[in-house]
Amino acid sequence: MCARFPIRLVFGVLLPLSLVMLAAMSGWFGTSPLRRVQADDFDTFTQVSAGYYHSCGLKTDATLACWGKNLDGQAAPPPGTFTQVSAGGWHTCGLKTDGTVTCWGRNDYGQTAAPPGTFTQVSAGGWHTCGLKTDDTLACWGINNFGQATPPIGTFTQISTGGEYTCGVTTDGTPACWGRSDHGQSMPPTGAFTQIGAGGYHACGVKTDDTLACWGNNNHGQATPPIGTFTQVSAGWYHTCGLGIDDTATCWGYNDYGQAMAPGQPTPTPPATATPTSTPTPHPVGGIAEPPDNARSPGGKSSAPFAALAGVSTAAAILVMLSIWYARRKQRLRSSR
Repeated sequence: MCARFPIRLVFGVLLPLSLVMLAAMSGWFGTSPLRRVQADDFDTFTQVSAGYYHSCGLKTDATLACWGKNLDGQAAPPPGTFTQVSAGGWHTCGLKTDGTVTCWGRNDYGQTAAPPGTFTQVSAGGWHTCGLKTDDTLACWGINNFGQATPPIGTFTQISTGGEYTCGVTTDGTPACWGRSDHGQSMPPTGAFTQIGAGGYHACGVKTDDTLACWGNNNHGQATPPIGTFTQVSAGWYHTCGLGIDDTATCWGYNDYGQAMAPGQPTPTPPATATPTSTPTPHPVGGIAEPPDNARSPGGKSSAPFAALAGVSTAAAILVMLSIWYARRKQRLRSSR
């Protein structure tokens, strides 16, 4: 009787429960929040944007496609036609063809609650979003623990949201940044710019003479741009990439995963004189220093509602194996008598 009970428990309760849990987590019953989304092999795009763990692109038919981690629905774009898309930390925003902004993904700080009105550009940051309105003023929403969602008064031509700060180019070409600035990321140099890319703790901009200027954290040389002329620049967490006037891409900074080695670039551009700065604190008060693998937001809220389910499923699998071992052991003991 003792040997039969574990077998019934295994095949009647634990095994079916484990299979159901694993099926739900694997997406067998539909789209799972944990499954990775892939772009169609035949998609063609006019614009692409990379977030922390996901990317989105504007297809040639003006619809959106996203791929990568989809824990909070950040890689599940809505239907419709768009003119621009911006992938942030764990959320994404798109500019629709009618000029309105729509966002999706994690919304624990209101970062996907876009205000009404029409815009010409949108930029999704770590936990906040900013948009350039049709009257050239700015609107920001989401977490504001460092003032990153409180834009200055004035008119702008471009906006870029970083980890916990924001930068923009005013209509006279002057750069303006606000929010967190413990590494000088919100202290742009003087001069006139045409575009700025805000990263984790550093920013870079294209000046009116097509050269680059960078500021902020430079512990990996990410804020030491190469010599040359550029038309666009984009700052990541610890690396930066620029598009030269000859349409070639050049990257510099942290390169442990090859992120600073663009296609056609023989070797990563070494920083000439990287300014040593302190490494950002891993978990500062009121914020987070880098995209965490456990997907936690500034307030420490977990974005993994299915983590407990994974633990239960693992425990159930262990119980299944132990119960089978126990049942077989009992059978052997009975046979030896």
